[in-house]
Amino acid sequence: LKSAFGQRPHAALVEQITADSYDEVKRLLDEAGADLMQRDPHGNLPAHHCRSVGVYRLLAVMEPKAMQIRNKHGQTPLEYLWDRAASIQLLQEFWCGGPAPVGGEDRAPVGPEAGQLLRLDEHGVSLCMRAEGKARDWLLEQLGPWDDFSKYFKMLESLPVGLNKISPEGHWREVLAFHLFGEFDVWKDGKLSAQCQVRLEEFGVCLKLLCQRVLKRTPEPEARHALDALEILLEATRGP
Repeated sequence: LKSAFGQRPHAALVEQITADSYDEVKRLLDEAGADLMQRDPHGNLPAHHCRSVGVYRLLAVMEPKAMQIRNKHGQTPLEYLWDRAASIQLLQEFWCGGPAPVGGEDRAPVGPEAGQLLRLDEHGVSLCMRAEGKARDWLLEQLGPWDDFSKYFKMLESLPVGLNKISPEGHWREVLAFHLFGEFDVWKDGKLSAQCQVRLEEFGVCLKLLCQRVLKRTPEPEARHALDALEILLEATRGP
């Protein structure tokens, strides 16, 4: 256990993080040397008290390991921030690495933190799936539309690498999971919605065609490619 003297900097830091006072948080980190890995009785680190992207990033730079720690509710600091302060501005800040550009028809740039929003947890759910209202509408504009996935499902030779062309680079698995299972009724309540059923049927046709190529066995390169694509696509779509 830390002494009372050792706890004061920690308490002061948590207070300023909760107040979303960036300058004071930075000053305390520079001067007091508070322990960013110290938990409270609920398993929360100081980072779990963040109210804004700016303070979250400041703490992430100072102690990257803290961003992976889960509290007693099983939440990381980012997940806790998302549940507390989710908004289109928060989504855009993390997605773009800064404010989203205004105007224009092109998709917003994808920053290095976008992967954290798309990453699937152990239940097959991402923070993007939890977006609501205008934030969700904006997100759908950034992701490759389902119709593009449908087209690629018919081009077996291009799978799965070709799916990177219609998704934020390196994240086609998460985007595919979002399109299949991203509705609240599906990932939260475990219901099979009409949209989910239709899309799973389309995806199932693709898997069936790949299976036929595997069973045909000739030509061998096509059969091997189909088998590899099957394994990757099935692993990518376990769902919630």
